[in-house]
Amino acid sequence: MMPGFRRFRRVLGPLLVVGLLAGCATPPVRSGADGSIEGRYQVTGTASDGRSYSGVLLVEAEDDGYRLEWVVTEAVLEGRGDLVGDRLEAEWRTVRGIDPSLHGTVVYVVAADGTLRGERIVAGGDVFVETAVRVE
Repeated sequence: MMPGFRRFRRVLGPLLVVGLLAGCATPPVRSGADGSIEGRYQVTGTASDGRSYSGVLLVEAEDDGYRLEWVVTEAVLEGRGDLVGDRLEAEWRTVRGIDPSLHGTVVYVVAADGTLRGERIVAGGDVFVETAVRVE
């Protein structure tokens, strides 16, 4: 064996083991009895100005990701996202109601009981802290 390869293997081997163990540390995502995050959620949140709001979030599997639809404070928002580990990450836009130019991103952490907690961010502006509890 070449000396350079031994040194490479000696350094890289432990790093690979640590990387594999770190990947195993992510808890499994669970929600309903079927283990899916699909369903209807009751959303409560707080806007960056301190106002509280509530509504409904629908999450449906679509192609290789998820389709999201919020009905909150007389507005309808829709989004498309992916489950990355225990995080549901999506982009959204307003389709009805308040300012139709509003759009942004959302990142929810999926808790072991299926509750979604995270932030919905308006591009260039406000941050909405949300909790979504599955009701169906």
